[in-house]
Amino acid sequence: MSYQIGGSVGIQRFDEDTADVFPGQAGNTNLLFQRLNAVGNPLGATALTQHVGQETTSIGFSAYGRMEYAVSEKTTVGAGARLDGAADWFEGTAFLFLRQALGGSLYGSDE
Repeated sequence: MSYQIGGSVGIQRFDEDTADVFPGQAGNTNLLFQRLNAVGNPLGATALTQHVGQETTSIGFSAYGRMEYAVSEKTTVGAGARLDGAADWFEGTAFLFLRQALGGSLYGSDE
């Protein structure tokens, strides 16, 4: 049986500028504003003519692990997982695998 574990920690920073919903298309932006703010708007929606910019600094991390078991000289089975995250983002992955050597063995010695 073999295993591998690891991880990392760091600082993540990003800066988003404010941007128009329709960049370079003032006519479409004005039309959107007029329609969303029309008298009698049944939803009471207000116009969003720009995406608001934001600036974020946070701790980012990554952690992973994998285990592998030799069933024979040519075959192993295993499983692993990985977690990554920062600010308001998180991602997890898990997997199972089967490794089969087509010639020789997985460990470098021929049968």
